[in-house]
Amino acid sequence: MNGNELLDKMELIAPAYIEAAEEAPKRKRPWLRWAAAAAACIAAAIGAIAIIPHGGESEHHTQLAPIKLSEKSTVTVEYGFCEPAAWRDTELTPYTEREMFSKSNTVIFMGRVSGLADVKIDFNGEKDCRCIASLYVEKVYKQPYGCAFEQGDGIDVLLPCGIEMGMPVPEGARTIEYIDKTRLGIFIVQKLEDGACEEHNGAVLMLKDLAPYVIEDGVRWAFLSTDDGLKFSRSDYPGAKDAIALGDIEKYVQEMLG
Repeated sequence: MNGNELLDKMELIAPAYIEAAEEAPKRKRPWLRWAAAAAACIAAAIGAIAIIPHGGESEHHTQLAPIKLSEKSTVTVEYGFCEPAAWRDTELTPYTEREMFSKSNTVIFMGRVSGLADVKIDFNGEKDCRCIASLYVEKVYKQPYGCAFEQGDGIDVLLPCGIEMGMPVPEGARTIEYIDKTRLGIFIVQKLEDGACEEHNGAVLMLKDLAPYVIEDGVRWAFLSTDDGLKFSRSDYPGAKDAIALGDIEKYVQEMLG
């Protein structure tokens, strides 16, 4: 077949098929609450891994973001499903309602989830599970010295556990299990210090290797707007116990911050 014949044949192809072939395939993430479908990818470079965004729309996640583990990290890390047996229960640090808002290293903002990636960590055979949540900032209420977040910025936050299968938090007090792509909420996240780390079974993970910010537990650090109503730990925020919508929480946050 010569070039002219090939062009003639191509004219018989429906434009819709051509347009569909040109479109980049889009990743889809099923609805949460114990969903068991996500994708994982490990970078070929030694000591480097890449976040695969689950459908985020912000420019913060239009490309892969490689993460290199520092020399101080002696763990093995990869992205993918976390087994329930890998979860480790942790006790909640006792903070008062006022302390939740007065901590000097916190950023408090309204934002929308733009990406999620579960992380499997191997501490010399002891397994742990985390998730990196990518959040799109919509409105900032408080930020620590040296930060300058504005509307439209992206922020990566390390969650205390994987979110595909369950939460290592007390029964009936769960909050971040409702985090899903496009979920809108008000978040309280802590800026990690350079030396922040976890050590188990003789292996060390420098937390900033995974994300610059962290949510300490799955209970108290988020107020989430869902189809089933507002989800947050009402027992930890008595001043907001009657809140119905995210707008009520916004007023409450502003009052607490003075």
